[in-house]
This record gives sequence, C-alpha cells and structure tokens, in this order.
Amino acid sequence: MPTFIVDGELFWGNDQQQHSDIYLQGNDSLNRPKVEEMLARRRGIDRKTFIQRQNKK
Repeated sequence: MPTFIVDGELFWGNDQQQHSDIYLQGNDSLNRPKVEEMLARRRGIDRKTFIQRQNKK
C-alpha cells in the first residue's frame, strides 16, 4: 500500500495517488469545513473499545 503524507495530509492506498497529485497542484476540492464537522461528531463506538468489551465476557 503506498502511503504519502503531504503537508500533514495522509494519502493512503494506490487509489489516492491521483488525489495527492491534485492536492500538490493546489486543486484540493475537499470541503474542509464539512470534513471537520464530520470528524467532530461523536462516534457511536470505537472498534478497540468494542473488542476489549467482547474479550471481558
């Protein structure tokens, strides 16, 4: 899996090579405020927590 970090932005996976090129050209079409809004939402469950709970049973 190719992984690139450009200016603190993670581009992970072969399908992201085009997106990293677009980003480097200054044509990032990502709606940053919407992404931040989405990331700020409370998660329903964390995978690690779920697995830990299952192991305690």
